[in-house]
Amino acid sequence: MSDGQERAYLDRARQYAAVVIPAEDGLFAARAADFAGAVGAGATADEAREELVKGIAALIESLEEMGDPIPQPMAAYSGAFGVRLPKSLHMALAQRAAAEGLSVNATVTYLLTQSLGLQGAVRQPRRRGGMGERAAG
Repeated sequence: MSDGQERAYLDRARQYAAVVIPAEDGLFAARAADFAGAVGAGATADEAREELVKGIAALIESLEEMGDPIPQPMAAYSGAFGVRLPKSLHMALAQRAAAEGLSVNATVTYLLTQSLGLQGAVRQPRRRGGMGERAAG
């Protein structure tokens, strides 16, 4: 394969969203939902992501050679979505957020990352500052 072809496969592979998770051994693992078997590992998050990209590029090349379909990259996500909650759940979240000194959004993000096993994939929320801030997002 020529350098130009390799670059083209790597460019295509970078279009796929990667989730990087710190492993217990101090390394990082990266995976892409679009390619269930593709995994990258490295000493840093960037290294793990780049290893994943190389793996996806090889998979794309292989799938093309076999004439198999190549998954389309997932749509880009804005990071915002609306959720309707029972008032009692909203109140419980607001109370927990206030007790932790966080916003409701930061609290929900934290709880979701814990529930999905994505600790470390998302920045830790910062505690709220001033006394006049509301926690009832």
